[in-house]
Amino acid sequence: MVSKLSQAEFLNNVFIEAVHREEQRVVRYDHLAGITGDKKLEAMFNDFARISRAHLDQIKAVANNLNMQV
Repeated sequence: MVSKLSQAEFLNNVFIEAVHREEQRVVRYDHLAGITGDKKLEAMFNDFARISRAHLDQIKAVANNLNMQV
């Protein structure tokens, strides 16, 4: 028999997954910015990484406001 997650457990898992995905995006965009030879692409990837960091901060702030550990 499969046990069901409570709403709080489900929400916590969603936030953990969101944090994980944003962290992966930051790593990916930082890497791409570092290997591209084109300054416009480098700037674009750096901008994407900056935005992902901002999203990460937002997700963590909301989780913290909800007393979740992510």
